[in-house]
Amino acid sequence: LGAVMCFAQRHLKRMLAFSTVSHAGLMMSGLALLNVRGLAGASFYLAGHGLVKGALFICAGVVLHKFGSVDEAGLHGRAREMRPFGALFLIGGLALAGLPPFGTFTGKAMVEEAATDLGYGWLTPVAVLASALTGGAVIRAAAGIFFGWGKPSAVFVSAPSWGSKEPPESRERRWTPLVLWGPAAVMLLLSLASGVAPGLPAQAISGASRFADTQAYRAAVLEGKPQARTVLQGFRPKPSSFAAAFASVVLAVLLAAWGLASHKLPNRFREESWRLLAPPLLALRRIHSGFVEDYVVWLMAGSAVITGLLALMAR
Repeated sequence: LGAVMCFAQRHLKRMLAFSTVSHAGLMMSGLALLNVRGLAGASFYLAGHGLVKGALFICAGVVLHKFGSVDEAGLHGRAREMRPFGALFLIGGLALAGLPPFGTFTGKAMVEEAATDLGYGWLTPVAVLASALTGGAVIRAAAGIFFGWGKPSAVFVSAPSWGSKEPPESRERRWTPLVLWGPAAVMLLLSLASGVAPGLPAQAISGASRFADTQAYRAAVLEGKPQARTVLQGFRPKPSSFAAAFASVVLAVLLAAWGLASHKLPNRFREESWRLLAPPLLALRRIHSGFVEDYVVWLMAGSAVITGLLALMAR
């Protein structure tokens, strides 16, 4: 759901926020496996994804600084002179989709392989679809805003970038300080480095092993006893993990192309597609407004439901 809402956004910051919701689900899945590799994969993915997402939010901030707006439709083709910077945004989208050898690929592969070993093989196609939708949304935005490809997507169900409460800003600056876009490049390089650094996955597995050893962990915290050193176990992604990453990246590119070139499809195909997709997308739009006060209500309602279910289970 988070990935679908991400793909349907025209507000860049809201798009990235919904992609975080989606990828947080993958991290939680790794924790929920309750085994060492799943925990290691979740922590590894948290670091790799955090670097990529930080870079993308900085990119969105640069666009806001330059044009005074983060509305993908309104900015279409307006940043052609910033194509080198747009390449950073594009690479970030590919990294979100799980492109090897970024840290997002390594962490995702660890979680998927751990899930498959435990009999939860269905997690891999779900992760592939979610990564493709979120990566495709960012690729679509980068291709449209910085390269002027295609036309503004027809899949938008979100409000314009300023919603109903924030008026658009009309200013446009001629230059962008290095202090704004430089950190984005550094963070993407760090995420790439985390995926190729030798021994780093083994260190993540070692840390997860020590954390999962509850007796030794309890003794170390409560009694001050040192934990025994764990033997480092390396991690080498299986061919199936590379195949899943390849599928995710290809699907992300295809989804981005569909979003930008949907106007070239036959009218009947577009009408039938929209007839099928519009009702669920618009329903999601109604319950996910993007405003904080609405989510406070959702949080309170969800907490009440969970508390009620726990009370029933306790009885």
